[in-house]
Amino acid sequence: MFGQTLVNHYAELEKLSAGDTSEATSLLKQAIKMGKPVPAAYYHLGQISQKSGQLKHAIDYYTTFAELEPELGSLVFPEIEKMYFELRQFDSVEQFYIRLRKRQPESVDIAVGLASHLERKGELQEALSTVDEAQVHKPDSRRLSLIRVSLLNKMGRSDAADDQVQRMLTAEYRKNKLTC
Repeated sequence: MFGQTLVNHYAELEKLSAGDTSEATSLLKQAIKMGKPVPAAYYHLGQISQKSGQLKHAIDYYTTFAELEPELGSLVFPEIEKMYFELRQFDSVEQFYIRLRKRQPESVDIAVGLASHLERKGELQEALSTVDEAQVHKPDSRRLSLIRVSLLNKMGRSDAADDQVQRMLTAEYRKNKLTC
């Protein structure tokens, strides 16, 4: 069965590259029905649906891809946000991130996506809370620390931002200090 799935996957990609989206869609859907989820199939179906203007289907496929492939899910976050905005479903972006975050509470990418969305909405305190919650799971994340500094500065809390930078520098110094 694995061999057949692999053959189908190559066939799907050949159909996609040849521009035969109808046949590729059929093969991708067959791959999904074969048993074990195939994240790449959801990704490609999302792309096909998005290109053909079927934005709701594309969002569903991309969301499933993000759920099945947590490490790569952030690849589709900008596309999902863009489609929700095109559909004028602005609140759905936040709900998307909240749903994913419940399933993957330790994901830095999801926390960053949600915090960035909240920041764009002008909800700086909520964005900061999101970053702080994520740092509980990933306290050594430089990315989260830098976003935290940026948010603190935007909130006019430069003293707290300076303290954060000093903590980061101290932690970096301790990591690089030689011991005997």
